[in-house]
Amino acid sequence: MMKAKRIFARSLSAVVGAMLTVTACAAPVSALTDTLTDRNGDGVINVFDLILAKRESVAAANPMTIDVNEQEALPGDTICIDVKLTNNPGFARATFMLHYDTSGLALVYDNETVAYTFDGDLAGDAAMVLPSGVHGSAVCVAENSTSVAKDATLFSIQFAVLDSAEAKASYSVSISDTLFYDGDGAEISSMLIEKGAVTIPAHAANGTKNERKPVAFGVDVSKWQGNIRWDEVVTDRKNVAFAMIRAGSGSGDPDYCSDPYFAQHYDGAVAAGLPVGAYWYSYALTPEAAVAEAETCMKVLGDRPFQYPIAFDVERPKQWAMSPQDFSAIIDAFCSTMEANGYYVVVYSSASPLTNLYTQEMRLKYGVWVAQYAPNTYYNGDYGMWQYSCTGRVDGIDCDVDLNYSYYDYPSIIGKGGFNHCTPPA
Repeated sequence: MMKAKRIFARSLSAVVGAMLTVTACAAPVSALTDTLTDRNGDGVINVFDLILAKRESVAAANPMTIDVNEQEALPGDTICIDVKLTNNPGFARATFMLHYDTSGLALVYDNETVAYTFDGDLAGDAAMVLPSGVHGSAVCVAENSTSVAKDATLFSIQFAVLDSAEAKASYSVSISDTLFYDGDGAEISSMLIEKGAVTIPAHAANGTKNERKPVAFGVDVSKWQGNIRWDEVVTDRKNVAFAMIRAGSGSGDPDYCSDPYFAQHYDGAVAAGLPVGAYWYSYALTPEAAVAEAETCMKVLGDRPFQYPIAFDVERPKQWAMSPQDFSAIIDAFCSTMEANGYYVVVYSSASPLTNLYTQEMRLKYGVWVAQYAPNTYYNGDYGMWQYSCTGRVDGIDCDVDLNYSYYDYPSIIGKGGFNHCTPPA
């Protein structure tokens, strides 16, 4: 909308004048004005139809384009947005305006100057990033006395992700009013806008209330469920779509620590077509003990792929009697060890300890699987899964079973990231 307003503010003659810079690779401006039609379907032929015609002309010229990358970041992080040249036949000057979503992003300043780096082929003050005077935008200028005939990243501009940024949100960064070059290296003026985004990942549990609708229903099982007929589980009318499986507990000999039904439950669920995750029941009271549990957990998991998270289960009364700092320290020790080895981890516990002991620092680092057996949970942080019942009944399981909702598309998140021994899509 802002782009349309800025274009409309220019006179029609100015827009037509700008089109005179389009080279012979595109349709001549006279041809555009002579054959202009109602391209946007609003019933009149006006400046907006001319703009659409110009965009078609620019696209036909196969211009050098500028794009911005997508990023993932946590609230409070500092990131670099890369502004990239593609289809570059050689340029001497590129000028553009970068727009960013101020509800989630802010420019980073270093000694009152926008923090950025630029391509090594650009020297000194020929590469500049300046506040534009328009809220949420910056002007970028790249100039060189000689042609730079390569695709490259012109600028890497630093942004801060605000602490108030919401989990699973996407904050946009876009480019407008750029001066491009066509396939023959001649200047053309373009109004094309290329967009990137900064996405707050699913496991950023930043204190926002979870009001999303669940995307999947699932069960979690252990030795207490015994033999399970997984072919019946997947045909139950509750539409079971995933299973969290107890891998084991404590630390030490993997054969001793593993759940005696873990391999059986894993193989059965996978054979029935269910995506699965796992959880590790903790006895740790120190960070060192938590690291030892992570090492044992990984030995039990082996090289099996898991499409749902690996959860650190902290529900022992002695753990709940800890201070918030000590409670969070054992979580950080286990989860950071797992993450360093390529696992996507979350923390499982009840709503009360998660509310009173799980520090804000940990909420920003690791996701949550909250347990509260009620119509709603009072846990006010973000959570990716909610265990809402321990007395569920599902076909194929001959006793009570825990029931869960998932609020994120974990198979896509984990698969795309190549976590948990999953292979990223080609």
